[in-house]
Amino acid sequence: MSKSTKIKETSEKIKPESGQSKSFNKGKMDIGDLAKSVHEEIRPQLAASTDLQTFLETTGKLSLSDMRLLVEQALVLLETTYVHMPLKRAMHAVDPVQRLKLLKYRLDRITEEKIPNEIRFHNEMTEIFTSVRDLHTNYLLPAPFNDKTAYLPFLIEECFENDQQKYLVTNIWLDHPTFKSGVEVLYWNGIPIEKAVELNADRQAGSNLEARHARGLDSLTIRPMITTLPPDEEWVVIGYRSMDGAELEFRQPWLVFSPEPGPTMVDPNSLTKEATALGIDIKTAAIHQAKKVLFASEAVAAEKKIAKAEIKRAAPPLGLETSMPTVLMARNMETSNGTFGYIRIFEFDVGNADEFVAEFVRLTESLSQNGLIIDVRGNGGGLIYASERLLQVLAPQRISPEPAQFINTPSEGSISVARGMSCPRSGRLPIR
Repeated sequence: MSKSTKIKETSEKIKPESGQSKSFNKGKMDIGDLAKSVHEEIRPQLAASTDLQTFLETTGKLSLSDMRLLVEQALVLLETTYVHMPLKRAMHAVDPVQRLKLLKYRLDRITEEKIPNEIRFHNEMTEIFTSVRDLHTNYLLPAPFNDKTAYLPFLIEECFENDQQKYLVTNIWLDHPTFKSGVEVLYWNGIPIEKAVELNADRQAGSNLEARHARGLDSLTIRPMITTLPPDEEWVVIGYRSMDGAELEFRQPWLVFSPEPGPTMVDPNSLTKEATALGIDIKTAAIHQAKKVLFASEAVAAEKKIAKAEIKRAAPPLGLETSMPTVLMARNMETSNGTFGYIRIFEFDVGNADEFVAEFVRLTESLSQNGLIIDVRGNGGGLIYASERLLQVLAPQRISPEPAQFINTPSEGSISVARGMSCPRSGRLPIR
């Protein structure tokens, strides 16, 4: 969307309910104006945002042969390679292999003239992979979805007040008289917010209810389309309670942009040792990257300057100076039991494990020595041996990483024979 493109909104009154005034705000929003709220180095990414309808016009390029090939390869993966399939079938009462076989049967019996809608096909593939509830077994959407993220210019976060669960708006860009950070969200498209989060959680791959709830909330306003289909609705209507207690509604169109990867992140497609040692929750990592660009643009800009050797360190608003401002945040925290050091590790996606561990140690030495709180909430993973080396720093005994295992199937056996491995009776293949 160019800076001159506008998303039109209007303002109209809605019939008061339960004696309280409700207003429906559509307002006017210019992407160019919206992008001014972020650091100037990041603005071009956001100024290039489009509305959802414009993005959807670029889809629909997948052919019938492409669909058949995707299903065939998914069957190879899940039926002959996926070591956890027996466990997942028992845990979640699902049969993704049979669903793939049925989808293949249908695709084999149609012609190009009756090809299914591309988004409907991706939806079925996504549902099949999500049914195993495994964060590391994903169906990744192809172009034009894979580098795009649908977003709203605010977050919704959860808190508890007197043991009562509430959902609040945070990190909002918009300059609006009543829809501000801190207002309580009551409804999402007419659905009570608790139910809306629950419905979104059911579409997530977490293996337990708590994990799915966290992911459902995390992806409520940010949808990376490499793993998540575009939203069904072109805009959302948020019902909220303003600071003065009035119940109001706010309409916000979905926007789509391509967040750029950080300069220190490992390129998973590169021919490097680091690329072979990535352990990533793809959706969480993609959401984190979008959040950095959208809501921590100062840190992203500082990270770029550090990568160019223009500066050595940068200090976030509430933390100590660090050479990794989008990876680590450290500060002292006052509690009823005294002062403790606190370090937030946003991700392990770093290009140099030694530098990461050294910076962590440097920060801890600058903090209170009464104790250390390590916060890894929302961490999408990254370089496996970066986290393993950090664990070794924190543990008094030697840490031995868990060895990898493969399922014992004919296809895995053929791979081991081709590489000169033996297949022991235990069903485990030695990893070289």
